[in-house]
Amino acid sequence: MRQRLERRAELTYSASDEKRWAEERERVLAEREKASRVFELGWMQSPTTQSQDALWSNLFTEETKEDQKQYIKSCNSHLNEPVREGEIVLLPTTEPKTPEDKKLFDEWLEQA
Repeated sequence: MRQRLERRAELTYSASDEKRWAEERERVLAEREKASRVFELGWMQSPTTQSQDALWSNLFTEETKEDQKQYIKSCNSHLNEPVREGEIVLLPTTEPKTPEDKKLFDEWLEQA
């Protein structure tokens, strides 16, 4: 009987437990988001001559965050208006953090 009561007490949780769990969940989600934003540099060639607006509307999805859209656009200030077929569009996942990443990005930007 005593063990049963102790076990029931262990399985009962309070508002402070709920709060602690919610804080931990937010922390883990923030860490996952940060970890998923590792610098990777993709690129593509414009498949056709098209306006920049058309390029971006074809490229971005509803899931693309606004800050990501703005960063990618800022990395592609070299594009003509309209974007010509074959022009290189840089698609970084995030800003380069290490010197090696910055060097890689600068080299691609120079080639574009």
